[in-house]
Amino acid sequence: MGLTYVNVAIVNPTDPKRLKRKKLLVDSGALDSIVPKEVLKAVGIKPYGTETFTLADGSTIDREVGAAFLRINGRKAPSPVIFGEKGDGSLLGVIALESLGFTIDPRTGKLKPAPLFLMWGKLLPTTTLLASKHSSPSLPPLEHIRHFTQA
Repeated sequence: MGLTYVNVAIVNPTDPKRLKRKKLLVDSGALDSIVPKEVLKAVGIKPYGTETFTLADGSTIDREVGAAFLRINGRKAPSPVIFGEKGDGSLLGVIALESLGFTIDPRTGKLKPAPLFLMWGKLLPTTTLLASKHSSPSLPPLEHIRHFTQA
């Protein structure tokens, strides 16, 4: 399959005219996105704290964290970001990927829109129902769902 890179607009949430574009590696195995500190500071995004992260070898490092607005292919969403330092990779993690409504197609390695799910109706406490804004042949007609799930 190979590596998947995507062009992302990193936008200041309080001043949307301030933005920079950056090519990020899509990493569905990483929770958080890492954006170079210089890019985040250039658009006026300030860290709101510092977190400790564990590396693959078990060691830990501290990095500043903040919030950015990300845009890809017309979709936009807020996302937590790690302020990357020299030597850190630049990547798009799964929190941002899912917030933006994308998944990776395992056959092509390209981003594709993912169904967006929402809890719907008055449900019994033991019943979980996810209804998508996209039609799904695997869901029964809504009138059948209401009949079985409303208290």
